[in-house]
Amino acid sequence: MHRYARANLRLQGFFKVPRRASSGSALKEHASRHNGDVPKEPQPLLKAPWWHRAAFWLRVTLVPGFLVYSVFYADWGEGDHVFRPPRKWLEQQKAAFFNLSPEERKLVETDMAESPAAPAADAPTKS
Repeated sequence: MHRYARANLRLQGFFKVPRRASSGSALKEHASRHNGDVPKEPQPLLKAPWWHRAAFWLRVTLVPGFLVYSVFYADWGEGDHVFRPPRKWLEQQKAAFFNLSPEERKLVETDMAESPAAPAADAPTKS
């Protein structure tokens, strides 16, 4: 008895293929003549298991997320390192996004000067 199970391979007539039958259609014709169980229609592809799809989406999200974290947020020490320029660029983008432009500041200052100071809604009124 064999120690390991062996696969049942059906190689009937495979080695009797003529040398001229090297193209795909000739091989199919040869197989259908000798085996008789070759399907005439192409078989539909099987649906991938759920863990293949999960692994794909994990790979698509975690690898770029790890790269972004490594470049912009990981602590690489106080000295200069290769990620210093991208971090400076990110700081400039944050500053530009969260600060007002000079025109917007002037607009806010004129609105504040024109409108009278309204009492806060939570503040008690004196009578």
